[in-house]
Amino acid sequence: MNTTRMWTLASIVVIVAVVAGTWFVGISPKLEEAEKANSDRSTVESQNLIHEAKLASLKQQAERIDELKGELDVLHKAVPDTADLSTLINEISTLGANAGVTITQLTTSDPVRFVPSEVEQEDSELVAALSSVNEENFLAIPIGINVTGTYGQAMAFVKNLQKAERLILVHGLSLSKGSAVQSAEVEYAITGQAFVFLDQLAAAQQQAEATTAAAG
Repeated sequence: MNTTRMWTLASIVVIVAVVAGTWFVGISPKLEEAEKANSDRSTVESQNLIHEAKLASLKQQAERIDELKGELDVLHKAVPDTADLSTLINEISTLGANAGVTITQLTTSDPVRFVPSEVEQEDSELVAALSSVNEENFLAIPIGINVTGTYGQAMAFVKNLQKAERLILVHGLSLSKGSAVQSAEVEYAITGQAFVFLDQLAAAQQQAEATTAAAG
């Protein structure tokens, strides 16, 4: 191998070494930085899209705020955060009068913990709603009602109960006198439940305020 060829090869080796050194020391990290920057930019862009979607949803809800407040008010009346037995009894009495039945007995018991049956649900919104209900915040008030009137009036009363402003679940209906004929005089024993959904956040805040006041 002549001298010229040796120097050529040596030069090539040096050039390769310099280029390789430049790659690992300078160019490669820069490319990695650029790749990371692109990745970060993609992440930020994705987050921006999510934020924009949430903002659009909040904007739509804000535009419907009065409607949503109305819906919330209806739901709060259906399932209040207290037993409010006087209002419940008055409503049942009014429903009975409207149906034409005579309420001979109306009883309520102390609220009990509501234990829902474990049923698999395919509705994701329903699953999410059920996840916020537990034995600590959802209570049931047992109700017993005895009425007299015609069969048609008794059925109208049961229908009214299930469409009441306060949510009432009728789960027992016992004919103690008469027959299931529209104009027949009957006596019915009806059992059901009304519900209470406790505002645990408000209760916790009230407890904290009471504790602070006592400490002061």
